Amino acid sequence: MTLDALTELYNKDYFMDNVDSYIRFCKQENEKFAILFLNLNGFKNINDYLGHSIGDELLIELSKRLKLLKWNNHIISRFNADEFSILCKSNDIKEIKKLAMELLDVFRQPFIIDDSTLYINGRVGVSVFPNDGIDSKTLIRSSDIAMSKAKELIGKKICFYSREMYDEIKDKFQYANHLVKAISNNELSVYYQPIFDIKNPKKIMGLEALLRWKSPILGMVSPNTFIPLAEKTGQIICIGEWAIEQVCKQLRIWKYKGYPNIPIAVNISVKQLEQSGFSQSVMRILDDHNIESSSIELEITESVSSGDVPTIVENLRELKKNGLQISMDDFGKGFSSLGQLDIFELDKLKIDKIFIDEIVHITKRQKLVNSIISMGKSLDLTVVAEGIENKEQLSYLNVLGCDLGQGYLFSKPLPVEEIEKLFK
Repeated sequence: MTLDALTELYNKDYFMDNVDSYIRFCKQENEKFAILFLNLNGFKNINDYLGHSIGDELLIELSKRLKLLKWNNHIISRFNADEFSILCKSNDIKEIKKLAMELLDVFRQPFIIDDSTLYINGRVGVSVFPNDGIDSKTLIRSSDIAMSKAKELIGKKICFYSREMYDEIKDKFQYANHLVKAISNNELSVYYQPIFDIKNPKKIMGLEALLRWKSPILGMVSPNTFIPLAEKTGQIICIGEWAIEQVCKQLRIWKYKGYPNIPIAVNISVKQLEQSGFSQSVMRILDDHNIESSSIELEITESVSSGDVPTIVENLRELKKNGLQISMDDFGKGFSSLGQLDIFELDKLKIDKIFIDEIVHITKRQKLVNSIISMGKSLDLTVVAEGIENKEQLSYLNVLGCDLGQGYLFSKPLPVEEIEKLFK
């Protein structure tokens, strides 16, 4: 059987056999060829929200369009659910790019399925024999990796495989593998960065808890590397709970030592907030360590707008009801939160560092920061500026009426011992 039952394109087995056969031919003739791997964006959502029957009809309609391509010398197959593979019998890179563009052209017009108009687009990954693999499985894997990379890159719809892509995936796997045992091996720690009064920078108004990971094998791993990875793998849920617990333990120690009781902000992932019992879990940790809710502040980011908003809002309201404060971190970096600021019942707004960097020299940045501060004030929110690195920025923020600040001008994130020196 050579055809896929649903789409009547060639099936995976037939495709792989043809690739293997063409590899033998190209080895003898010292020729090159390409594998194109096409994936639909958002196909899972169509199945989830509109039903699998609509998803199947979409695949059938797409296959009809693919059959209209005048590719007599190339083989198109349905490889997996929403993935299509093409054996491109050409050794000309320009020709390969042209074929990839023709593949994407089939998405120019929307798909009309029953009463639904579906605007779908795709991404194409390309691998070339023999540079990117000398057998069918390796070539397919390489084109799949390139397709995944195209999905990551904004505006990129066609991506050619490179060795760097494989190394990146291998590194991510290695990091994810070691991260699993980071808590049990005591490799994670919490650093603290002071948040100060803009009008009186020597006055500490709070701290932000920041995770650090020192692996005995990988060394110091940047939070920009391991936090997104933990979110993707779901490990952020246990790591996030561990972080709240560590902060509560530290607060109890500082209370015993007689240090001032100042609130500590803890970053919370969308994945955590989407857990139905998250608010109860936080309150349990606070109760276990006898910590007042006013001592903990939770920082969310604009990405909450793209999560399970009803569950997130329910958790935040429950936490607010119990006395915790909520702040919006990295404000202005995303695009989705302006219309939803009231939904999340915020107490603070933290202006992202990118707006502070050039505030002294770029008039547009000054106007943007001024607008954010004014908006925050009108909503009765405390406004915090992140990434303050020099006195000129501090002075300008003071003039604009910003409440609190955070950045290397005052202090970088510090381990517990160094923070205690600041307290003293």
